Amino acid sequence: MVDGKHLSATEALASVTKALDVLVLAYDRGEIGVTETARELGISRSTAHRILVTLQRTGFLRHDPGQHGYSAGPQLVRMGLAAIAQLDVRRQARRPLEELSEKLQETVCLYSLRAVPQWLEASWPCHPAGWQRGCGNS
Repeated sequence: MVDGKHLSATEALASVTKALDVLVLAYDRGEIGVTETARELGISRSTAHRILVTLQRTGFLRHDPGQHGYSAGPQLVRMGLAAIAQLDVRRQARRPLEELSEKLQETVCLYSLRAVPQWLEASWPCHPAGWQRGCGNS
């Protein structure tokens, strides 16, 4: 419901699409204002303002009094971090590792660089020399 009127399904989907476009624009630019949002998305300033304020009220964007525009809010950051936490790095990297190993005919490994490096995944080439444990260590 907008201004006391019920939206059709098509209008509702268009509104959601515009809101998502605003989030993408905020991501791309780091900070966005009403005028810039309206110009970039081809919408009126009043529509841009309503979308920005709605996204601010729901925590997806934030607007600090001293800043020019809107930037990523705590809800957007929380969802992004949750998505990263659920990412299966090994599964995502397996095919590119295999392709690189095949192309180079070398062993390719994926490590996580933390306080102590952690081995995550590897791909070995199919050639007679094989792989020796400890190769490269002195």
